[in-house]
Amino acid sequence: MSAVLRLVHSAEPTARPEAPRMQDGFIRIPNGLFDALLSADIPARHLKVALAVIRKTYGFGKQSDDVTITQLAEVAGIHRPDASKAFQALLAANIVSASKGRHGSVVSINAPEMWDFTPYQNATVSATNVADCYGQTSQNATHNRQLQKTVITSSLRSEVVDVPEKRVSKAKPPVVPCQQVLDAYNAELGDSLPRAQMLNDKRQKAIGARWKQMLGTTNPAGKLRFDDTASGIEWFAKLFRKVRMNPHWMGENEDATWTASFDWIMGPENFMKVLEYRQAGRGNA
Repeated sequence: MSAVLRLVHSAEPTARPEAPRMQDGFIRIPNGLFDALLSADIPARHLKVALAVIRKTYGFGKQSDDVTITQLAEVAGIHRPDASKAFQALLAANIVSASKGRHGSVVSINAPEMWDFTPYQNATVSATNVADCYGQTSQNATHNRQLQKTVITSSLRSEVVDVPEKRVSKAKPPVVPCQQVLDAYNAELGDSLPRAQMLNDKRQKAIGARWKQMLGTTNPAGKLRFDDTASGIEWFAKLFRKVRMNPHWMGENEDATWTASFDWIMGPENFMKVLEYRQAGRGNA
């Protein structure tokens, strides 16, 4: 009898846990960003760290957040050394941006149009390019060329692939430090002009265009403007300081309510105005 009772008892349905509900909290993520992450052919740990950045930013209704690698590792559920390597890879691919913060780094997710999958393409023969900026290289099977087995090792992936004996590497497009340029503007002009509060898609595209426009160029005196991230941030800071030289841009004009702003400065025509502006005794940037 007791055996029958135990059998009946074991057959009783158990209560199922409730599925997550929207009223318990949710993250608002732009569809384009979600689709880009979904399609990105990157290692799982890299995706985890990217999602951790989203959790710390979009999850709290912010475009950026001051976090440490340890915090990102905890959110992603991976070890700190692995999170650090993954974060550096995401920086190299321009999927995320980071600048020095008070507690750690001020991190943010870049617009998919800014992503650069060249580091991943260098590690593997084929990689998904979400930004649709770089085409996949195809090989002609009819070419009678000697192929060799080469082990390609990188911090991103390691695997054996077939590559031509003579391979011309594709130059890596520059990684644009959008957040750092925005921070430089706030540091130089935020006390007098409207502060740039967030880094959105429009601003990322504008910064990227201006950065690539000036990278590797020389001023009228023949001096190189900048050719790397550090010198680029310094150059943009100098450019923002030039705005102070023009009283009109600083609000001393007939329309006392108008002043220059970050978006105004980064516009193509206004950018050239600031670039070519000359004050007595001073030259162009």
